[in-house]
Amino acid sequence: MTHFKPFLFALFILLNTNILFAQTKKQLSNFYQNFDSIKFELLHLYTDGLQATASYSSNSSYPFKGKKINPPPLLKKVLKVDHTNDCFAIFRYSIAPQIEGLILRVYDQEMQSNTIYNLIYNTSTQTIRESILLAHDYQAEGGSGATQSWILDLDNNHQLDILTRSYYDKYEYKNASEEVHLIHRENSYLNIVKQSHFQRTPVQNEDLQQLIANDFPYRPIYAPFMSEDTHKKLLNNIKKSGLVIPSETD
Repeated sequence: MTHFKPFLFALFILLNTNILFAQTKKQLSNFYQNFDSIKFELLHLYTDGLQATASYSSNSSYPFKGKKINPPPLLKKVLKVDHTNDCFAIFRYSIAPQIEGLILRVYDQEMQSNTIYNLIYNTSTQTIRESILLAHDYQAEGGSGATQSWILDLDNNHQLDILTRSYYDKYEYKNASEEVHLIHRENSYLNIVKQSHFQRTPVQNEDLQQLIANDFPYRPIYAPFMSEDTHKKLLNNIKKSGLVIPSETD
């Protein structure tokens, strides 16, 4: 009898864990259904500044408004967002067999800023494997910054990777005088699909960084286009990082 109570307690914990797991899978499955499936060769993800009616209303031309949803509790823990944040389901797209990207916009009411995430979802296990920041912008006293991403096939393996650019501008007084000095910092990094996972590598070559800046401007006025020179140097950068095995002709 002394061993029976611990057994019952362990069985109780196991049953409750299985019930919770089943509920979580059902919640994520319902969450997944909110995203409209799309196909594309290149997609430019960006936020549109402060949350204004003109930018994010249903009548605006901004393409990443999405539809407001109630995300499962697990998701807010994964993204570490506050319960007051609004979430909007945008699109989902295929990454690899049984792996899809769920593009989600989160609006922080307190900061009045928008963030777009790529949630990596396993359709077989109905689980979220990881999240990748795609776009964000902020304005603060003395500076501002933004992150934008382009989803496209960077390594010619017929799977969509992610190219991300970030920058920030900071204003400081120069030499304790009244002259204001602008400090601009910018970086890019690649998320390459490898064995159904994304592996991140930074772009450290300054010439390549400038080529990326030329081909992929922040403003969505121009359609993004990757030149042959930029693509070739990107491939070399990916191969040197060990993310792609060079072919015999390289």
